[in-house]
Amino acid sequence: MAKTVLVIDDDPTQRRLLQAAVEKAGFACRTAPDGEAGIALAADPKDGIDVVLLDLTMPGLSGMETLERLAGKRPDLPVIMLTATSG
Repeated sequence: MAKTVLVIDDDPTQRRLLQAAVEKAGFACRTAPDGEAGIALAADPKDGIDVVLLDLTMPGLSGMETLERLAGKRPDLPVIMLTATSG
């Protein structure tokens, strides 16, 4: 069974690009448009999320806040932070 990557990004274009890259690399991919939805998908280890690609800059729950909440629920879950924001 392929490993599953969860992409959490508020930008729909970035989500689609990341999803395409993840799937092209042979992984399964699920997506979430914000931190709350991402936490809901990743919170239960039985849901099969193996790693998270998390946008740093999002409205509402920021990437750092999402990371903190994910760590509280799934401390073993690897998270890769990224951003399309320059500067």
